[in-house]
Amino acid sequence: MACRRTLAKPYPLPPMPPFPIFRITESRPFSHLGVDYMGPLAFKNSNSQVGKAWMCLITCLATRADSFIHILRRFISCRGLPQFILSNNGSQFKLDYCTLKSIEWKFITELAP
Repeated sequence: MACRRTLAKPYPLPPMPPFPIFRITESRPFSHLGVDYMGPLAFKNSNSQVGKAWMCLITCLATRADSFIHILRRFISCRGLPQFILSNNGSQFKLDYCTLKSIEWKFITELAP
């Protein structure tokens, strides 16, 4: 009699699905967009009145990793080196550059509200 637990093989990962055609087709910037909404955000204006605001962020889906890296480096040169980056996407952007500069990068759980 053999132990099933010790003889069991690990669960094989399913094959990766193909990318949607719009993600791999070369296109002009902003021909494909991503939209993200957030809010309400509380704010105070110059008269100390409290208000609410909502934000709609529109991103270009044609932007590639090298473009993002360029933008991140430009941001750092203007604003200084961040200690921490929190994002809901882009685990592929967790760069050797960030490790080299001791920037901590964390990701929000996918599909979390």
